[in-house]
Amino acid sequence: KLSTGTSSRNSTDLGAAAGVSTEPPADNAISAEISNYDTVYATVNITDWLFVKYGTLDMDVKTTENLDTGSEYGNFTTSGTVWGVGLHHQTDSGFFGRVEWNDTEIDGKSLTSTNADNTVTLKEMTGTTAKVSFGKAF
Repeated sequence: KLSTGTSSRNSTDLGAAAGVSTEPPADNAISAEISNYDTVYATVNITDWLFVKYGTLDMDVKTTENLDTGSEYGNFTTSGTVWGVGLHHQTDSGFFGRVEWNDTEIDGKSLTSTNADNTVTLKEMTGTTAKVSFGKAF
């Protein structure tokens, strides 16, 4: 499970600041937990040592909010793509080494609170990874 950072805001009723209203300040914070990160991809060998990869991903996002307004944001599922390129070498005895570079793009989403007063946006996320692996095929 992955967690995002927290975005928070303190809201003060301007009427309360002027002495016209008795609404107390409201502290609001929202964050999210990411789970069920599933990837489906295909790898295609261009040569006996060069391959490319392309696939899709889905993940569940659970909002974790603490809102003085009593409002809530819903949970959702978002998707994205992953693609990459790599080098692979395997010996006759089954030992292999692999170097791989991947780029991931995850779609963003806007959510409106249950009282329809506020909207939060999870922006599109992108990331790049590189990895080196060694192993033995059986």
